Amino acid sequence: MLRAADAVVAGRVERIESVTNEEGTFSNVTLTVEQSLGAHVGSRVVLVEPSGETRAQYRWIFGSPTFYVGERVLVFVKQDRRGRLRTLYLGMGKFRIVRSSAGEEYAVQNFMESAAWNPRTRRLQHAFARSYRLEALLAQLKDARPISPRRLRKLTGVPARGPILRPRFALTGPPAVRWFAPDDGQTILFRIDPEGDASIGPHNSIQAAKDALQAWSEPACTDLRFDAEEQVEPAPFASCDGRSQILFNDPFGDIADPVDCVGVLGVGGICGAPGEPRPFAGSLFYPISEGDVIIANGFGECSFWNIPALAEILTHEIGHAIGLAHSSEDPNERNPLLADATMYYRAHFDYRGATLADDDRAAVCALYPANESAMLTFDRAAIIFDTRENPSRNRLFVEGTWRTGDSRWQPATNPFFLAVSDGARRLISAAVSPGEWLRSSQNNRLRWRARTSSGVVILDLVQRDAQTYDFTLSARTDAIQPPPSGSLTVSMTLGEASSTVPLMLRPKARLLHYP
Repeated sequence: MLRAADAVVAGRVERIESVTNEEGTFSNVTLTVEQSLGAHVGSRVVLVEPSGETRAQYRWIFGSPTFYVGERVLVFVKQDRRGRLRTLYLGMGKFRIVRSSAGEEYAVQNFMESAAWNPRTRRLQHAFARSYRLEALLAQLKDARPISPRRLRKLTGVPARGPILRPRFALTGPPAVRWFAPDDGQTILFRIDPEGDASIGPHNSIQAAKDALQAWSEPACTDLRFDAEEQVEPAPFASCDGRSQILFNDPFGDIADPVDCVGVLGVGGICGAPGEPRPFAGSLFYPISEGDVIIANGFGECSFWNIPALAEILTHEIGHAIGLAHSSEDPNERNPLLADATMYYRAHFDYRGATLADDDRAAVCALYPANESAMLTFDRAAIIFDTRENPSRNRLFVEGTWRTGDSRWQPATNPFFLAVSDGARRLISAAVSPGEWLRSSQNNRLRWRARTSSGVVILDLVQRDAQTYDFTLSARTDAIQPPPSGSLTVSMTLGEASSTVPLMLRPKARLLHYP
């Protein structure tokens, strides 16, 4: 990263503004500089990040760094073709400076979707979060000395300008978003860059993109469908022009090129008009009007770069372009259903190509459900808040009936998924493999229990017949908070049977309850 950067800057976030102009929507993040290495950047520096929200539109790219006004940061900075400064490799280049209880300062880095090739072990290495003593890290960077040819001249970053400005406290990830066209039986059109990946070739690249689109529409429990168009002129990735596209080789320089096979493999983003969110299954979602995917340039000489790898990356990024987040961002994820998902936060490079794992299918069926695949009803439900205002003691209780549309789907042979969400915020989730259930002697009662760092989740199923189950969900975790909309979204998936329905709650004393 030091070799690829033009400067390394430590400072405090002073201001965040979202801007919409003829090029697209961006966020200007102004830093008050405490110290810098490499190129000189002055007392203030403005980073232009390719995400933001104004009254005209919103633009979100998964993997973009998160900034908050007032936080101290250490950022690796790169100047793009337009003369703008941005964080190198999206979220990879941003560290948050924190102070420990002992008074020592640390720089904390989240890698998210990065992958680094280790020439010694000849394997890809991934990392999720690392903490460095700030003083030691800065000393190490000074000794290493950036080798960018531009390090000796002053970088004069050019902020994005436009008629629409909106001051913001934070630049964070996307809100709850989805396409609403599939609800009306409409397909989503993606235009595919005819150039294809430079090392893999046009034919194989275009086919990989088509396979990735097809993968998301294959599950019987979703009504998501795509059309693909070839031989179209690529448009700049930053623009929100209403045309969804898949680009190869980063034709407009939106991603910094990798160094020694280290960098961002690809990005997926969405556009839309803020306006009023629309209801779906008890929550409010902003409509997506455009989804874009871009594959980075410069990985062609890396040993892991091949057709199956490109197809896996395309499938992952298209998942972002339809509104899906990561299955997990834990590098030590112990649940194999989450770690094996194509939407896991890092690539697998296991020659899976354009395929969905069980968790991916459950996610797309929850966000874009087809009709009549299952039925979910509630008998009782409540969120009970701790009177001592201890969030980790808040409890969620749901009791009801789950009926599949096909007796082939059974917990003994198919993974079971349950999610309780408030818009984009996941309150409770359960991903249960067939062998993880505790079963009664009659084999008609099943229990699953999981302890996490934030609480406990318990799920009970009682099978009444081949297609009908009574279920009870109880959970205690600090993720449980009162939903602003007064309702939650509950989704259950078993094999290809899936149902996503709203759970309406009413206030009573210190709880929200149903009915």
